[in-house]
Amino acid sequence: MAHHIDPAEDPDGELDHGTAEQRRQRMRVRYEPILGDAELPTSLRWDAIILSLCVLIRQSAERHRPSPPIRFLEIKDSDGDLTFRTTPGDDYRSDYQKGLIAMAEALSASWPATGLKDEAEGNARHQELMKKHGRIIQRSLECHSGWLGLIAVLCDELQLATDRMGAPQIEALQVKEKFGELRFYVRQSNEYQQGLIQLASAMSRETCEQCGCPGSMWVSGGYFHTACVHHRRPDSITVAMYLREKFPQPQQ
Repeated sequence: MAHHIDPAEDPDGELDHGTAEQRRQRMRVRYEPILGDAELPTSLRWDAIILSLCVLIRQSAERHRPSPPIRFLEIKDSDGDLTFRTTPGDDYRSDYQKGLIAMAEALSASWPATGLKDEAEGNARHQELMKKHGRIIQRSLECHSGWLGLIAVLCDELQLATDRMGAPQIEALQVKEKFGELRFYVRQSNEYQQGLIQLASAMSRETCEQCGCPGSMWVSGGYFHTACVHHRRPDSITVAMYLREKFPQPQQ
């Protein structure tokens, strides 16, 4: 599976190509200031999460100053879950960065998802989500069922922040797909909760909106969608190809 990231981070799409091992090596080179010498888990299954986290941490340092620069000391497989140890330590990270890391760790337990078996399973998950998180989700979702698992983990973490950390009670104004990405608009939130939401949004670009299996972002007739190989539109192309076609570089 190719790992899609913000085109601004990878305008040539080079992180989306090659074998999983080659993509991991390019990720380590691109984000060396963050990954440093930290040993990555032997399994490649979490690389999409690690990459999305690196992208957002770098953006937080550049756009949300004075967020401190983070460097990973350890990224560990703890009985099937990811744990991150960084410098500076927890007391010095911004609340937004703490939210990013917390969401990455929470998602790791169920990543990658096996996907929905059928529409009935999607409907059942939707009902379960509405029943468990009625305080957060009070309106209909404007996305397909493949993102329900992602939304469920996000709601778990948002409610945990409210119940245990005194964060605002989240009320979702709108949960929708836009440009192939999950958008989770809320009435009020703190920086920690915004970190949770942003990491979930980033991971939606790695998750097929139809079935929940690992996917990539595609463009079809100018329409952006995130899908696995089985649910991508037949005439779709990668984001990198679309950008090259739409904004051709002048020849030297």
